[in-house]
Amino acid sequence: MAKKNILTRGKKQQALALMQQGKPAEAKPLLDQVCRTDRSDAEALFMLGIANGMLGEHKQAEQAFVQILKLFPKHPDANNNLGLSLEAQGRTEEAIKYFEKAVQLSPDNAGFVFNYANAFESLGNLKQAKEYYEKAIALEPNYPEAFCNLGNVLQADGEYVEAVAAFQKSIALSEDFARHYPQVYINLGNALMELGRDDEAIQAYQRAIEMNSQYAEAYLSLGNAYLQQGRRQEALDELRHAILLKPIFGRAYRNLVEAKRFSERDTDVQALETLYQNPSLTDEDKMNFAFALGKVYADLKDDKRSFEFYLAGNQLKRKSIDYAIADDVAYFDAIKQVCNAEFFQGHAGIGSADTTPIFVIGMPRSGTSLVEQILASHSQVYGAGERNDLQHVIERAGDKASEKYPHCLLQMNDKELSAIGSAYLARLHAYAPTAARITDKMPHNFLYLGLIHLVMPKAKIIHCRRNPMDNALSIFKMLFTISLTSHPYAYNLKELGQYYRLYQDLMAHWRRVLPKAFYELCYEDLVADQETQTQRLLEYCDLPWEDACLAFHRTQRAVRTASLVQVRQPIHANSVEAWRRHEQQLQPFISALQG
Repeated sequence: MAKKNILTRGKKQQALALMQQGKPAEAKPLLDQVCRTDRSDAEALFMLGIANGMLGEHKQAEQAFVQILKLFPKHPDANNNLGLSLEAQGRTEEAIKYFEKAVQLSPDNAGFVFNYANAFESLGNLKQAKEYYEKAIALEPNYPEAFCNLGNVLQADGEYVEAVAAFQKSIALSEDFARHYPQVYINLGNALMELGRDDEAIQAYQRAIEMNSQYAEAYLSLGNAYLQQGRRQEALDELRHAILLKPIFGRAYRNLVEAKRFSERDTDVQALETLYQNPSLTDEDKMNFAFALGKVYADLKDDKRSFEFYLAGNQLKRKSIDYAIADDVAYFDAIKQVCNAEFFQGHAGIGSADTTPIFVIGMPRSGTSLVEQILASHSQVYGAGERNDLQHVIERAGDKASEKYPHCLLQMNDKELSAIGSAYLARLHAYAPTAARITDKMPHNFLYLGLIHLVMPKAKIIHCRRNPMDNALSIFKMLFTISLTSHPYAYNLKELGQYYRLYQDLMAHWRRVLPKAFYELCYEDLVADQETQTQRLLEYCDLPWEDACLAFHRTQRAVRTASLVQVRQPIHANSVEAWRRHEQQLQPFISALQG
């Protein structure tokens, strides 16, 4: 028995030495032998689990840690590593209870708390993720990974100033971390772009390239920044560099295509067509290539092939989204029930007198970017772009009221409702503290139109309308990339038609209960008579006439929307009635729209 124990110890020591040398594949057979000899050897089981995890054999790692917990349920490291094994298999909801147990058993272990926060972030629970990243930092103030991930959560929650500070702290704490994880510079650049600090953002992207000149994603980010600034050739150069480093790079190709106008099947088109047929493509890359080829063939006036590619891209995108139109039906109904005439009468007079905000709302691709570009060409107006600040402020108010919008509104008194407007205005003014007027062109703020008017009655609200057929076609040609769940209704023509009906019905509701709260501008009217419609638009916004608003395409400003190329061109009627070339393919939308 003593000889057996000596042999076991020797194999464990040998395995440990191999693990320390980064040789888990050589250590694993030794550990397997030890564990077969003694299934209660927690030390060997733990090393075996670690070795399997290092080799990517997460199911086997899971089995080793489960065996330890059968023997020692209060083993904090086993709980933590079982969580990591489950998370690596995409089973985060199962993993989180083991992270929680590890934290309970060892509350001062910053690494356990960090893993717990990561799990919350993966599940989209930003509030809990933020809380536990901050706890990890309190336990270990020099924790660059925790500051980096805290920055990601803050950015996702619209707290861009705080996100910038977190990323900068992460970088300052460890240059070695930033060198091995240049994505932190890209994250910093993205947050800076959201704040309109474009030059600093570009410097951050360039710093990522300095950290790793082979990091294709850094060149993609830099190219996108140049594209948003209208620096087309520089954008193309960086996007091509990204593709050179990573030949199968769907996002880079799609952005390159957006920056070009195709008049022939050039080498870019041929490369795209070849790559699209590559059997090893991920669904994400194939989706990006499909949208890119859809745009290519639209440029080449091959409507049939263009729509075929767009359809394929939309189908791939829809497959990745968990969405049910029934949820939106219930949501829109709730908005109409809560935000009725009696609600507004009962809270009349509570709003701010601030005249700064100009909201531009409507369905995506309805002309909102064009209208904002016209307004932002005026000397008194700062174009802030698509801001999600209002949504974040409302969500936080809902957290306090323990109900989501719109039901949370029923639980609030006048002071609490008014605070929503004050919180939003504080965020808005931060983008341009000296600007007389600031535009917010988040299209889906139409969901909050009544609340906007209640808490900011002096704000101007412009509703952009467009022929539903052309609007739907334009939406279907667009891959929205703000987040995985951005516009989930957009990738199936029937669902798009159903959602469009909900939107039309809600706008009709706002007209009934708040008939003078907003201005409506028809895209086709603007295209047909730009000067008259621009004059009326400026009059509604209490702005004097400026000729620059007619020459909006010459205005130098960063544009961060899907229409960043189009708004730098003069108004044209090319997309008016474009749907007729695809009437047959659009039948699912038409049928759903008609009910």
